[in-house]
Amino acid sequence: MKWIALGVVGATAMGLIGCDKQESTANELEDKTEQHTDSKAFNWEPGFSRDQKMIVYASDRSGNWDIYIRDANGENERQLTSDSHEDREPAFSPDGQTVVFASNRDGNFEIYTVPVNGGDPARLTDSVGEDREPVFSPDGTKIAWAASRDLYRNIFYMDANGKNEKQITGTEKGCFTPAWNEDGTRITYVEGAFVDEESGQFEVFTINLAGTDVEQITDNKAVNWDPVFSADGSQIAFASKRADNWDIYKIDLKTKTETRLTDDTGPDQAPTFAPDNLSILFVAAREGESWQLYEVDVAGGSKAVPHFDKKG
Repeated sequence: MKWIALGVVGATAMGLIGCDKQESTANELEDKTEQHTDSKAFNWEPGFSRDQKMIVYASDRSGNWDIYIRDANGENERQLTSDSHEDREPAFSPDGQTVVFASNRDGNFEIYTVPVNGGDPARLTDSVGEDREPVFSPDGTKIAWAASRDLYRNIFYMDANGKNEKQITGTEKGCFTPAWNEDGTRITYVEGAFVDEESGQFEVFTINLAGTDVEQITDNKAVNWDPVFSADGSQIAFASKRADNWDIYKIDLKTKTETRLTDDTGPDQAPTFAPDNLSILFVAAREGESWQLYEVDVAGGSKAVPHFDKKG
């Protein structure tokens, strides 16, 4: 999860809603995840470069949140930003030359970009409300993000240089965690309501850039977060808190079949598909350790027969 981590890092309460649809399937899983970091600090919000050679993420190992990059094989880690304030929620541009992120270095969370080889970040937004969770479109010409304007959080997009800002959701309840589909025609996000700092209901939706043709993807009455499209646009992966624990799930957009990919006593959050669609990168706090990066096979590594999850 990017903006908030319920029950671990805290939550921000606000009013929202969800909608309708399918029941779900889940797997009893054999754990075949691979751990990527072991820094004894919080490592969060991971993402692959399109060529799958690099991973970008945020870490608080220096005492505050900064952006780090490393090779996908775990080598050549380097710190990309260094500021006394929070640099969070990084994402690569499609060409792998730029990282977009959110930072409160100027007193309020705004959107910035920085070259992958380092340099001074360029500020793209300047608003009274918070601007968070930026992500490049597949062709690199646009950036979508979630913004608090007029007391509500909605999904916006703009040109990659920060111009031509447009709002595409208009709820007075709130929308979070946008992500693009493979051809840049639709965005997935969550909308819902907090009951308290530990629980609530957020469902996954998709919408086109005109702000129409809204489709609800989940209806499980749980907190779902950080939905992301697969590289071919056929699936969405997301984190879901059910039975008081966070795990990673995926849903087939054609069949609406939902599959559970992780099953651990610790929370698993913030999934992102690898560009080859074969694995998913996510963060987890396992066995009492701090938050680290993990990777799981898209099939979940499960050899068990799926069973029907009555809890949804």
